[in-house]
Amino acid sequence: MRLHACFSLTSILLVVLSAPATADSRGVELKDAYAIRSIGTIAAEPNGKLYAMELAGKIVIVDAASNATVETLDGQGPVWAPSRRRLAYIAQGEEGRQLHVWDADSGEVTEVTHLEGGISPSPAGNNIDDQSRMAWSPDAAQIAFTTRIMGEYRALLPPAGQAPMSRVFGPQAPASHAVLEGLFGDDSYWAAYGLPADEAARMSAIDRSPELGGNHLVIVDVDSGRSRTMKHQQSYYALAWSPDGRRIAAIVDVTRRDGSQWMRAYQYVGQAAVALVDVSSGKEELVVPPARILMQPRWARSGAFLYFRAYIHRSNFDRARALRYSVASGEWTAIALPGEQAVTDLRLARDGRSLLAMMEERFAPTLWKADLDGTPWRQVDTHGWVIDSYAELGKDTYLLNAEGPHFKGRLYRSSTGSSARAPELLLDANPQLADLRLGEQRRVTWKNKAGDDVDGIVILPPNYDAACRYPLIIESYPGTPTDNLKLRAGAQIAGQLQAARGYVVFRPGMRVPRTNYWFPRGEEYTNKARGSAGIPILVDDITSGVKFLADGGLVDPEHVGVLGHSNGAWAANFLMTESSLPKATVISNGINSSLMLSFFPVGAIQTAGDDLYTYGNVFDNTNSLIELSPILKMRNVTSSVLILMGDKDWPHVPQLISQYQTLRAAEKDVELVRYANEGHFFADPLVVEDAFNRVNRFFDEKLKGGPSVQGAADCRAR
Repeated sequence: MRLHACFSLTSILLVVLSAPATADSRGVELKDAYAIRSIGTIAAEPNGKLYAMELAGKIVIVDAASNATVETLDGQGPVWAPSRRRLAYIAQGEEGRQLHVWDADSGEVTEVTHLEGGISPSPAGNNIDDQSRMAWSPDAAQIAFTTRIMGEYRALLPPAGQAPMSRVFGPQAPASHAVLEGLFGDDSYWAAYGLPADEAARMSAIDRSPELGGNHLVIVDVDSGRSRTMKHQQSYYALAWSPDGRRIAAIVDVTRRDGSQWMRAYQYVGQAAVALVDVSSGKEELVVPPARILMQPRWARSGAFLYFRAYIHRSNFDRARALRYSVASGEWTAIALPGEQAVTDLRLARDGRSLLAMMEERFAPTLWKADLDGTPWRQVDTHGWVIDSYAELGKDTYLLNAEGPHFKGRLYRSSTGSSARAPELLLDANPQLADLRLGEQRRVTWKNKAGDDVDGIVILPPNYDAACRYPLIIESYPGTPTDNLKLRAGAQIAGQLQAARGYVVFRPGMRVPRTNYWFPRGEEYTNKARGSAGIPILVDDITSGVKFLADGGLVDPEHVGVLGHSNGAWAANFLMTESSLPKATVISNGINSSLMLSFFPVGAIQTAGDDLYTYGNVFDNTNSLIELSPILKMRNVTSSVLILMGDKDWPHVPQLISQYQTLRAAEKDVELVRYANEGHFFADPLVVEDAFNRVNRFFDEKLKGGPSVQGAADCRAR
């Protein structure tokens, strides 16, 4: 079937210059966070004439020379063919999400696939590389992609709304979230998890029949629509078609998965390998790497080598590296990178002779380029911005989706090398930000008591007065203190919305015992704090940062609040049980007991000996898990505590209720607010507004002694 796509030159304005804030600018409000638009994937046509980008739920195709909109498509995940000017993407079809192809010459769109139930790749590969789930053949005649094929999976599900009298789970039943059905008022865990209804039903069926959870490899002919499917491995994820068209390199998951493992590693592949698939015969050669996880497979133009991002140990808890595989010799080689930080993106440059690597850095990622012959890495100028996505448009010319303290979604054309010139602004997706009074955002570095350097971001009130000391709110979610726009809709994160109310907001890059690690200062620096030995390091990193700000005259150290969500709540719980620094602490859908987390909702990982924080398991490393459970020290708390909980956030419900009851029994100042239909992240705008207002009132009362007026000086003389 051929469809004519909508042609639009005015639906998306591609050249909008942001004017500086004027006297008419106003204070930032919650509605401003909801209004922000984001640019997603950027993909440049191989000849550099067109580029496609995800924007506001659409794919916008732009003429690179004139900067005019050529086409606007409904869909996501644009991938250009290496020839014949074709763009593949996924969009809603006649039956579910299907593969579509837009032809640049004719302007026609073809719905290529008509799979029953639509294309539905397993979310377990989210740590692999979503864009690599689709690969063109070199002649642009075929596309390979991955998807689950589940057939009549709904037949496996119990009748909706009819709870059985009893549920029995024997030793052979999958140890999965199926054991939790009905406990919290939902038919399944996955409905409570917040997945769309169709995906929740699929995951519930996989709980009962785990073999349905793996992806198949599908190869489809674009013109005829004929396809063939293969599944020799448990699940296929990222794909790359060889330059000669004879083979497909597929990252596969060779982890044995029962229902518990699909659940516990919902977004993660356990043990990856490479399947070299012969396109003609379908036969596979399985290659086992010296790593747990492989991502972003990339063929060298010669076809002699494959390049990957890789985690040697475990995804997100190890520094991502770069590996090269020799197809002829079978040898794996580690690629020397420009630093000890994690590589967050790896790809072959357009010239076929160079690698491009995005590296995690202290405040903003950096982009590097090196020839495949081993010449030293050279940095590509990204102007100090946070680059959310990018594409190579031509030789030494890049499209940069940039973000900074006061802007987001700006698309620049930037040239380097001999053709370097000032970056050209092509699109500002959020020109309205120029009309808002946003607080100054600073990058800061200090030394903790142990003498280690620690980085952080500080946001000052928009009306900052250097003669004043301000109350402080610490955003305790762990990770790199990225210098991007801190304006998000919600009560579970702190930023410009709190600064607008007269607070200094502090985002320290503290090290923590447990989280996802990005290693902006290298592995040795970060790994000092892994496990229970990291608790005093976490406290030192934060308290020394507050002292640094107080010594600089910015904040009043006697009026400090903490806002922690999820892993940030865990960090906040450590801080308020190990120090008297915070006077007011918000705990949002977070953790306080590593012991409880080891067993509920499913204890398959930590009980099986794969706990990343104790390097063992709950039985042999019990003392470490006790130390990682700040609920056992709640009687030390001197802070007032506000606990926010979504009733559907199953893994954290027992933790939060236990914390509330424990603090009450210890006669602490605590309040618990439960939101009936919310999960881990509050979604209903009415709930978000209610929680936002409650958090504001809580901090105002505990840190200021009364309600705050937006824009008031709210300072204490130095």
